[in-house]
Amino acid sequence: MSSPEALQEARKQWMKDETGPFSDIFLPQMIGCLKSKALMESQEFQALAPEAKAAIQSDTSPDLELVSVSHVLSNQAASSFC
Repeated sequence: MSSPEALQEARKQWMKDETGPFSDIFLPQMIGCLKSKALMESQEFQALAPEAKAAIQSDTSPDLELVSVSHVLSNQAASSFC
């Protein structure tokens, strides 16, 4: 925000209907856990011990984790933040 007045106006708009300049800031997090067929076919993976391969191939062990972090604030939290 370029000025205290602009910050205050953005805060008022956010508190009213969760729109305006703050709507670009207070976005939810995105998380993706993916498996890679290419990894499982790589020479490095093939050279691993069977126990290590089994651990990596388990359904609860992602090969890739993608995370987009942003501030997530409710109106109540935003009132004390701004």
